[in-house]
Amino acid sequence: MAPMAPCHRLLAAVALCALAGDNASAQFRRGLVAEGVEINLFPAVPPTLLLPPGTFEVSVKNQSTAPERLLTQLGKTITTQLAQNDSRLRVSAAIPELQVVATLTGWTHSRRHSTRYVPGTRQIGTEQVTDGDGRTRAEAVYDYGRNKPNVIDEGAATVRIEVRRGTQILVNETARVTYHSDRLVDEGAPSQTEIEDALIDRAARRSAGVVTPAREPVKVFLARSDEVENLNHLALSRKWSQWLSALQAMRPHRDAKRDSYRLYNLGIAHEAMAYEAISDDDAERLLEEAAGLVQQAIAARKDEKYFTEASTRITANSLGYTRIRAMRERR
Repeated sequence: MAPMAPCHRLLAAVALCALAGDNASAQFRRGLVAEGVEINLFPAVPPTLLLPPGTFEVSVKNQSTAPERLLTQLGKTITTQLAQNDSRLRVSAAIPELQVVATLTGWTHSRRHSTRYVPGTRQIGTEQVTDGDGRTRAEAVYDYGRNKPNVIDEGAATVRIEVRRGTQILVNETARVTYHSDRLVDEGAPSQTEIEDALIDRAARRSAGVVTPAREPVKVFLARSDEVENLNHLALSRKWSQWLSALQAMRPHRDAKRDSYRLYNLGIAHEAMAYEAISDDDAERLLEEAAGLVQQAIAARKDEKYFTEASTRITANSLGYTRIRAMRERR
């Protein structure tokens, strides 16, 4: 039987908690300290305005306090992202049809030192106690958490994207990203260069996403119920077709509630394949099948929050893919 969420009590209470029953979310997490298995999926996100097909060139300007060395990185990353996000765009080798100007208009970074409570159990000494028979003995004294010094970094970058086709301005939009890092001092704080590189990469990806379908990562939990968990290694290795085939070959559980987790993982397998599909038709078909499988899981087990979250996500992304297709067809 899968354990429920962790109980921070005495060992006896923990044992009672573990035996309390078949909690729905326990089929996603195992162990007294809850531990889930998750994967990152990368659905395409509709842009503010989709660029027409053609050749392009990116130039970069700096109107911020950011180091000049980052301009080259910003230009190269935006160029790469545009070409990767939309196969209809090609980097110009001569005279480009589209001129993309990225202007870095905002740049901030601040660092402060603080303390953060870190939970954990460690023995800090002993104390003498007397039992009911009057005998004295030493008993361990534990510390269940303490404050430790940390370093907090926060930053932001703003890029204005302007796209021209000849004298016509197609796009004049702004993209903004933020950065936040909270690390314990003994873990090692990020260097100034690491922070600058992370900010500029995020700014470039977000800028490209203004005019092309960008890829935004989402974390997705995998079900860990019964034999379903034995196949999760295929998903972790991103072997979507093999994972799907193995799940389809699995005999449905005779208990509809237990089988709902197989149906859920089947839905996630279809969803993962949809985000890597080459054609719009394949992507929309796979997302439709994913939605249907997750709805079957919900019908069998309505109290599982991960099913509802997946259904909401798949529905939203299906609408996004429909919008992208409509944008392409208008061009």
